[in-house]
Formats: sequence, C-alpha cells, structure tokens
Amino acid sequence: MTSEIELKLAIAEKDVWRLLRLPLLVTVTQKKPPSQRLINTYYDTADYRLRELGIAIRLRQVGGKWLQTIKTEGRVIAGLHERPEWETPTTVNTFDFSQLQDTKLKSLLENTLEGEPLQPAFTTDFTRIKRILRFDDGTECEFALDRGKIIASGKEQRISEIELEIVAGDARRLFEFSKGLMEHIPLRLMHESKAARGFALSLGALSKPTKAKQAALDKQMSARQGFVAIAGGCLQQMTANEAGCALGE
Repeated sequence: MTSEIELKLAIAEKDVWRLLRLPLLVTVTQKKPPSQRLINTYYDTADYRLRELGIAIRLRQVGGKWLQTIKTEGRVIAGLHERPEWETPTTVNTFDFSQLQDTKLKSLLENTLEGEPLQPAFTTDFTRIKRILRFDDGTECEFALDRGKIIASGKEQRISEIELEIVAGDARRLFEFSKGLMEHIPLRLMHESKAARGFALSLGALSKPTKAKQAALDKQMSARQGFVAIAGGCLQQMTANEAGCALGE
C-alpha cells in the first residue's frame, strides 16, 4: 500500500501545448518519460456497493501489461488529494485480492462482494504525458498531463487535467508551483477524481449542492491550525459546488 498525495488541476485543451513550453515547467524538468495510452476499466457490483463504501477498483492496461488498483476514499482539501492505494500486477481481466496485505480491506471486500461478480461500470481512455520535476529545495514530483475521455452507459465526458504527485519532499511546493503556472495559464483546482466523475456519468447523477462541514477544531489547536482547518473546509465546499454552479441552474 502506498499513500498517493497529488494536486489535481483542470486545463482547457487549447492551453495544453502552451503549458508544455512554459519556461517555468521546462526549467524544473529532470526527465521526460515516453507518453503512454492508459485504458482503465472500473468495476463494481450491480448495485454499486463499492462506490457506497468509497472504494474504487480498476484494471489498467499499459501496453501488454495489466495492473489491478484499489483506492479508498481518503480526503480532498483544496484540490490536494490524499488517498491510500494498493496496486499489484495481474493478468488480462483478472482480479486477485489474495496479494492484499491489508487484512481489514481484504475482509471488507470479501464480506461486501460475498461471491458476487464484479462488472464494468465505466472506462477511462486517455494519453498521459509525464515529466519528473525537481524544485530548488530538493522536492520532487511527477507531473502528468492527461487528455482523453470517460466512457459510461453510451455517454462520454472529456478529460483534460494535470496531476502533480509528490514523490519526495514538501507538498507545499505543489501549490507554489501551481500558482506560478496560473500566472500564465488559467487552471482550476479539481475536487473530483476520475473515478468519482466516471461513477456519476455511469449513474446519470447530477451534481448536488454540497454544504459546508463542521470544521474539526479542538482546544489544543493554535490560531494558525484553526484557520487552516476552517479555510480548507471553505475551499473544499467551493470546489465541490463549482460544477453545479457552472451549469447555471
């Protein structure tokens, strides 16, 4: 199991090539791995039991190789996504939970599925352009530019987004770097993962208004920590409601 910490940003497709030529990005790029086409199929039970538990299971095809990935809900604050991830090699269209070292998750999956077969819920098909970035304080991150589509129930939704995933160092550098990019190209913090958008498309679910959650404050917090908790909750509510507001309804 690894803990994935990444900042997700939406970008208009017309701005992609301008972004890739930005000196701010070019100067911190250490490596340029080859672009990849990634085809992912997400699975669930017929009544979407795993989604209700905040679990996403997918099979990813990368060339001739297959990977099984399990992600749990984690948390999202101001576009910064932090969630546990279990990834293991597998064979074509095959699930294998025997390699899971997390006994609680393994038991939860077995009890939830109860022998019921998983079925495809939706597919994501996109091309990923990667860069390995290193900042002046030694922090490293993986820059991924994904462009493609989500396909579910005969409908499609475009994917055009950036993921900045911390490899080593200080996650605050992701925000500082993003602020620099935004001085040249309009970008937006993204609250929803590809999985969340795929399930919504599959179910035909409309965005519902999201209310603010009570900030988790306690007497031992400093004023700074309290402010961060409150402001983070405000940003989370704003980003969660952005798509619904943009519909103009």
